[in-house]
Amino acid sequence: MSTLFNNIENNRQMIEGAYKKFKSFYYYNKNALYIREKIADFENNRPQVNKTFDILSKLLKSPNANKYENYLTELINNIDFLVYPKSFTTNEVKADIITNILDKDKDLEKVNFFIDMPIELHILDTLWTIYCGRIAKDSLGVFDNLYGNIIDESISYNDNNDFFESINFNKRRFFKFYFNEYTRWRNYAFDKLAENYEEKIDSILISLDLRNYYYSVHFNFSKISKYFNDDVRFKEMKPLTKIVKSIFLKYTCLIQDFRTDIKTSKNESIFPIGLFSSMLLSNIYLKDFDKKFDNLNLDYYGRYVDDVLLVYKTNKLDNFNLKKILRELFVDNDILHLNNNDSTYSLTIDENLKIQESKIKVLYIDSAESRTILDIYEQKIRINPSMVNMLPGELNIKDFDESAYMVDNWSAENKIRDIGQMSINSFRVNRYLSDIVRTQKNINEEGNDEVTKQYIKIRNFFKGNQAIEYYNSWINIFYFLVLNNDKKQIVQLYRDLRNSINLLKKPLNGFVGINNKRKITLMKKLKDSLKQHLKISMCSAFALDISLINENKIEWRKLSRKLLDSNMFNHYLAKYPLMNLCNLDGEISLINPKMKMCSPQNFSSFKLKWMPRFVKLEELFNYNFLNNYMADRSFFSEEQIDEIIREFYEINENYGEPFTLNIHNEDGNRYQKHIIKLDLKNKDRLKIKIAVANIKITELDCAVTLLDSSIGLIREKKELLFNILKQAVENEVDFLLLPEFYLPALWLNEVMEFTRKTEIVVITGLQYLTDDTQRAFNYVATILPFKVSKYVNVIPIIREKNHYAPIEKYELAELGFTCNGDNKIPVYDFFEIDDIKFGLFLCFEFTDIEARSIYKNNADILFIPQFNKDTSYFSNIVESLSRDNHCFIVQANTSIFGDSRITAPYNSDYKNIVQLKGGDNDGIIVGTIDIVKLKEYQDKYYSDEDTEIKQKLLDSVKIKDKRKYLKEKIEKREYDAEKRKIKKLPAKYST
Repeated sequence: MSTLFNNIENNRQMIEGAYKKFKSFYYYNKNALYIREKIADFENNRPQVNKTFDILSKLLKSPNANKYENYLTELINNIDFLVYPKSFTTNEVKADIITNILDKDKDLEKVNFFIDMPIELHILDTLWTIYCGRIAKDSLGVFDNLYGNIIDESISYNDNNDFFESINFNKRRFFKFYFNEYTRWRNYAFDKLAENYEEKIDSILISLDLRNYYYSVHFNFSKISKYFNDDVRFKEMKPLTKIVKSIFLKYTCLIQDFRTDIKTSKNESIFPIGLFSSMLLSNIYLKDFDKKFDNLNLDYYGRYVDDVLLVYKTNKLDNFNLKKILRELFVDNDILHLNNNDSTYSLTIDENLKIQESKIKVLYIDSAESRTILDIYEQKIRINPSMVNMLPGELNIKDFDESAYMVDNWSAENKIRDIGQMSINSFRVNRYLSDIVRTQKNINEEGNDEVTKQYIKIRNFFKGNQAIEYYNSWINIFYFLVLNNDKKQIVQLYRDLRNSINLLKKPLNGFVGINNKRKITLMKKLKDSLKQHLKISMCSAFALDISLINENKIEWRKLSRKLLDSNMFNHYLAKYPLMNLCNLDGEISLINPKMKMCSPQNFSSFKLKWMPRFVKLEELFNYNFLNNYMADRSFFSEEQIDEIIREFYEINENYGEPFTLNIHNEDGNRYQKHIIKLDLKNKDRLKIKIAVANIKITELDCAVTLLDSSIGLIREKKELLFNILKQAVENEVDFLLLPEFYLPALWLNEVMEFTRKTEIVVITGLQYLTDDTQRAFNYVATILPFKVSKYVNVIPIIREKNHYAPIEKYELAELGFTCNGDNKIPVYDFFEIDDIKFGLFLCFEFTDIEARSIYKNNADILFIPQFNKDTSYFSNIVESLSRDNHCFIVQANTSIFGDSRITAPYNSDYKNIVQLKGGDNDGIIVGTIDIVKLKEYQDKYYSDEDTEIKQKLLDSVKIKDKRKYLKEKIEKREYDAEKRKIKKLPAKYST
């Protein structure tokens, strides 16, 4: 009898942990939307969620009890399947005529069968997979050569020796992200080709594809223990294994009636598509196949589920003989067996698994010839996930047709007769639609004809069977339309896509591998599945704004509401971060909310517990700021920060190592110091690179956002922001300074995400915010990265301007707004990251001579974002302060007034490291400062001065004619040739 499931409380923790991982996976998965609907339906009855978890917890302890056996039998009997398109084919041949006409009604060739079962079984299947993954980790070792369906072991498991305690049930993530693993798998193969080429070695890349892998396996659960090296813990898994086996056999029985290629015996099953257990077993089932490559002296072997890439060195190939290569490498080494009757190759570990020769691709790279193929891969095909995640995306609206279509051999040099046929780039179609949705957030597109123009092209693309072929992109088109508030087009798109589904016909030559007698039933299943996918796609987008749905569309409203309440939609697209965690009543719009957000203390406890994704620290800070900016002039105080970190831990269930931040206030009679010390741990900064933005901001830009904040949210301005951020990354800067009034508060999230990924400190003025009392707020934000363990987090320190300029007060009053008077104690921030000390003044604050003095000895750098006409006055202060405080001064002004600069305490000719008067081109200027050298100079200044004076006194005795000596010295004085000579320290400078 199993002891693993004897404790009901532990079982409850297992069940809840399995559900979290299951839900999180399908939150990110855009293919199986029907499971999102299952999750939404499940959570719609919250008392039933609790009851279900109780039942499953008790079932694990007593699986043989009659009531639980009957319960499981009913669940198993409810297993069904859904059908979705896999591939389309065209019979058109246009070799003689080049045309821009593409076949939009290609024949449906292949379909996939996705398991459709109660969510209770999904939870049990997930739990089984979690424990089996732990056993595989311990018994089978690291899967270094596998890239698909990979469990993220560092997050899912720990080093505890107890089987139960070794599982991190509180973590949401389970499998590694598909995109990152897929690109690594492909990139590594080409990296090896490139390495061999540089070493003047010829090499071969071979690509193999297992045919219908999931449908071709003959898996027998009676032998499952041997796949895990007979690990003794598998006996404790027996009750769960029995359940998973029943699921596999039921699915196989259902599918066998439709597919002609399933030849399993009574106790054998195929791998159901749509199960975590299948994802794990698909890797383990082929472990003996993978091992056979260990002795081949390959440069690279990588398997992505059923696709294999391998690279090996070779001698010169005078003639390319594929059969010879396959025989010598695979057949002679007992990896593949040639089936002479159908020209296929079978795996020797399982002859049911086959590889078609027509699907085998071989790439031979001769090191003595051009490396063009490698260069093309590097420049046009390679995707670096880390860089994709680091850099902001393109915001300019690209032409959809240019992204979607490509023409073979199309270049300026080619003759017309060399031009090939037009085709579709599937990856770029999906990427375009994903990008256009992401960039649409918090942008005012009113009157943008280019958006309308591109949508017409998108709609023209999604016609006929081609619309069905790209069904996984439907959801992004609906998100795009909801963000544009285009109710009419949403309904029209739904009708058109539904019509395309209804017109979908059976292929003339029949489905590949499908029983022709079941074609009618299969087509009905396929159309029903697609209609369900269409409805979920549309309602997922409607979850952002339910008010867009007509009142008579009750079914749509209900589903949208369920998806909203379960958080199974893209909440990154909401106007305000984390607004989705509030208890939302009525026809709420997350993209144009007309309600005050709830405080984090009033977040829905149910939503917090079952949030499908990790909540980032910067999201909580941003939420708090946007929700409370009218209440306090300084964000964030020591108490506020501690509270936000506590919330962060509660939401993410004790994420990582507990941490506190070294933040405190020092109160004074005249000023309050807000001291923030953070650590990045990995920065060995001898010199600091600082980027100063040179951006045109007009007086109208500053004032008009008081009347309508959406005016500042136009695409061109966000595109400029992203370009500046990209330039900062490309120049490898440490700090980026933006002017006063530059950043809309609603774009803070994107900048904070940028800082988290790049570790670049960003200091920026925010555009005016206002409240219901016609009070205007001028804020400055310092966005700081810091590390906890290996993870980078971000904290924004935001405060209101201490002293509004007189002209600013007058101009606000003219528009009917008031602002902060000078009756409160000013607050100034003192930052320290990795021993770099810096502070800031927001424009007019810089004129306070007493405030400037509080940074003496306390700042290596002073940043001044400003919108300032009086550049002459500020220039005098900058040059004086760099000497008085013996520090670097960095200021960013609108390019209209100019004088953005980095000034150092150097001699007059070289004090300005960079300085820009203005200019028409928006961008950044970059300067490098040497803080280490400055500190060394300061540290030894007084001791060196004392030593030098004593030496001068000793030397003076030796001078006989001092009048003559003085005259010669003045006449022949040699000036120091050093370009940037550090100037003397001011009086009473503390080192």
